[in-house]
Amino acid sequence: MTRLIIGMVLALVGGITAHAEELVANQLYGAGTVVHAGAVGLTLTIPPGWQGALPPDSPVFVMGSDEAQANMFVITQPASEQEVLAEMSKPLTLANNVVLTPVAKPTAADGHIDNHYTISVNDALLGRARATVGTNGLGVMLVVIAEKSHIEKAWEGTKALSESLAFEKVVQQPAQAADAGNWSDYMRGRYIVRFYTTSGYREKEEIWLCSNGTFVRATESGGFGGGASLASQGNGNGEWRADGTLDGAGQLVLKYGPGASLTGSGPGFDWQEQGPGYETLTYTLSRDGDKLLLNGTRWLRDTNKLCE
Repeated sequence: MTRLIIGMVLALVGGITAHAEELVANQLYGAGTVVHAGAVGLTLTIPPGWQGALPPDSPVFVMGSDEAQANMFVITQPASEQEVLAEMSKPLTLANNVVLTPVAKPTAADGHIDNHYTISVNDALLGRARATVGTNGLGVMLVVIAEKSHIEKAWEGTKALSESLAFEKVVQQPAQAADAGNWSDYMRGRYIVRFYTTSGYREKEEIWLCSNGTFVRATESGGFGGGASLASQGNGNGEWRADGTLDGAGQLVLKYGPGASLTGSGPGFDWQEQGPGYETLTYTLSRDGDKLLLNGTRWLRDTNKLCE
């Protein structure tokens, strides 16, 4: 793991299991949430009394606990056990020139590597770290910082988080030159998802693009205000096509078959609608580096577990 500079902030993803949420930036995950980071092949469960978020433009998941009065940082990078041992024997630099200096050599036991640290900016603080190397070759270091009187409480949360770690093989998408290929081949067999969250409201939109030319699309939304909450879900399927070449903007067209449905609930009532279907949805496709954009908004890509 190389030196990482991150922002020590906590204010502000279809998952691997039915209860997991895919990791996205600027979304707050509460205690007990199963968080899936498909890009690195990692799943974790937020411990009791903790919450976490991924700050924008940062590779480090940041957690906080009011109960333990502590911060924890989840740092990931492909690494061997020997590389982790070497890294945890050296000072570790976080944001704002906060330096954690090891007070001893790291110890390895039961699949974990642990060490203790002093904190450069405040003698009243202590740091501890636990690292694990997964079966997929991913190294995960959990670094916790707390006052001396709270470090043991904070360490309990660190140990609980480490025991929840689950690893999976990352399925790499075939590399394509920026000016080669077409959008139809690029989108074929993909699962893509979009999240939107604001105060009191959330959206989730998922699309499975099957290689046989069919698609499945699902939407969820919900919000609350004035003491009442509203929620809706929609799903439908049909045929898809993608037009254009990758050296420019493309177009994704979803043509529904019959019988798209929408269900929802509100204060004291539920509803269900069955539409005639045959609607057409059109999205503009573009790329920003390795990011996929639909109508100018970034969508996440993950393994398509519904169809090839």
